[in-house]
Amino acid sequence: MSEPALSSINVVASAVDVSLIDLGGHTSPDGAITLMLTDVEDATELAPEVLRDHGVLTRQMITVHEGTVISAQDDGIMASFASAHAALRCAIQIQKGFEGKLKPRVGLHTGFLMADANAFYGRNVVLAARIGDRAKGGEILVSDTLREYTSTDPSFHFQARDPVRFKGLIGSHKIHEVDWRA
Repeated sequence: MSEPALSSINVVASAVDVSLIDLGGHTSPDGAITLMLTDVEDATELAPEVLRDHGVLTRQMITVHEGTVISAQDDGIMASFASAHAALRCAIQIQKGFEGKLKPRVGLHTGFLMADANAFYGRNVVLAARIGDRAKGGEILVSDTLREYTSTDPSFHFQARDPVRFKGLIGSHKIHEVDWRA
């Protein structure tokens, strides 16, 4: 199996002398940001036109849900959302929109990030990327933190997975699969 495209998105694990940008309006009321990373399973086997259309439609869905595309490379997209609820609704719409046509892989995590004019930095960015890398085609995986942020919404259904250890991160991490067909 080839290296997942999500790993190729520029993800920086730490920052030195980072000039923080004003994230006002891009965060939840408590200052957290939800990151969504998505790509397409077996993208190398698809026609360039199909991947282009996927990118256009995915960007439109992100915009509709008030997200911002942070970076895009090949079929991989990283987006940020001020609302964990909006990010999860966007991920569900992506899966439903491509069902039977493509197999998007989606990972989400909510946390506090450092940023400069060009990128987000820190442990939470790495965690979001690792969760996205863990997803299979047609899956949405989320961190336990995102599940907690959205647990009051009865329209979201989660299935706990076994805790996992991620490369470059200390300890084990609870992740959940979203039952987006429910």
